[in-house]
Amino acid sequence: FMGPVLGLWGDEDPWVLPLFAGMLEDLRPDAEIHYVDAGHCPHDERPGEVNDKLCGWMSRVAATPPEYPVFVPSRQQKVPLSLRSLF
Repeated sequence: FMGPVLGLWGDEDPWVLPLFAGMLEDLRPDAEIHYVDAGHCPHDERPGEVNDKLCGWMSRVAATPPEYPVFVPSRQQKVPLSLRSLF
């Protein structure tokens, strides 16, 4: 996947440790990672903070033209049924 990546990580997550966010950064240096003062479910524990970070990221991504090829099938192409609802 070549598109933009956002990681919102609970810095007290007991199951998916914050060191995995570091691994994501190693794989995708362009990824935007934010650590949230939360456990495994930062969206539940700190919804305001998570929503602010997510909305800010989405605004920046939407304002930036992609630097990677974007595939959007035309309506005439055969698309697997599971993907039709996405377009």
